[in-house]
Amino acid sequence: MSLCACGCGNFTPITSQSNKRLRWVKGYPIKYINGHNRRKSPIHFELNVHTGCWDWKCGKDSNGYGTMKWMGKCDRAHRVYYRVFYGQIPIESHIDHICRNTSCVNPKHLRAVSRSENLRNVTVYKNNKSGFKGVYKTKDGKFRVTVSLNGKTINIGSYASSVEAAHAYDDAIRSMFSSSLIRSNFPISGEFSAR
Repeated sequence: MSLCACGCGNFTPITSQSNKRLRWVKGYPIKYINGHNRRKSPIHFELNVHTGCWDWKCGKDSNGYGTMKWMGKCDRAHRVYYRVFYGQIPIESHIDHICRNTSCVNPKHLRAVSRSENLRNVTVYKNNKSGFKGVYKTKDGKFRVTVSLNGKTINIGSYASSVEAAHAYDDAIRSMFSSSLIRSNFPISGEFSAR
């Protein structure tokens, strides 16, 4: 049994058949009680007092981004809130969540960046074995540091320890990019943590 994703507090039934279109898997609970997927929340977002995020409470896509209808089209909620508060999104720009919360629609936590800046601002991936951003363990047991710039991978060097390699990564990105656009392993004032 699983709770209905609309927030009504009721349990959803277990499906007796798989349905690819509805994303049902036989023997598992469905996401919504029949008809509840169209329900609208009385509030669009809820303030998280600890982070300052405006957490989206209505529909979300599979990546956790809020979705809504805007001017007759379905769009991501954070993009709509950016447009309402700051105007049109610049061409070729992505809207980045400074807070790293995909369901946040607080305009103060959103900024327009290029695709490469948005990718540079990601946190440490779950499958990262070194525990540090930009640091990879090689087959010989050393830790390799790489940085991507304009679609090219730049090899910074190999190091004996992961901590030494993480500091080398931080030094490299600080020399290449503005501190407001980086996510370092050991942040200093004005930077965000990669974890």
